[in-house]
Amino acid sequence: MKSAQITVELVDGQQITARTVMRDMNRYEDVAKKQKPPWGTISESPAKWESFVSWSAVTREGKWEGTLEQWIDAVASIEFEFDEVRPTNGASLAGI
Repeated sequence: MKSAQITVELVDGQQITARTVMRDMNRYEDVAKKQKPPWGTISESPAKWESFVSWSAVTREGKWEGTLEQWIDAVASIEFEFDEVRPTNGASLAGI
């Protein structure tokens, strides 16, 4: 999974930016499995995934102190800009 720069617009018009990292995505998987019933995968529950991963990123970066539910209530929209994967030495990633 690629990292992403996220731009979040809150319902009050405030904008918050953050960068997602692998820890945010793993955190989603860990929490999702423990829910009753379990949350779905990114393709099964895209809104939940986007909400959780963005919340994880902004709380990790110290830009939000509220709960996930408070975050969901406060967010108007989330934009993800995923990074391109580029080999550093020009080699192909095919066959890895």
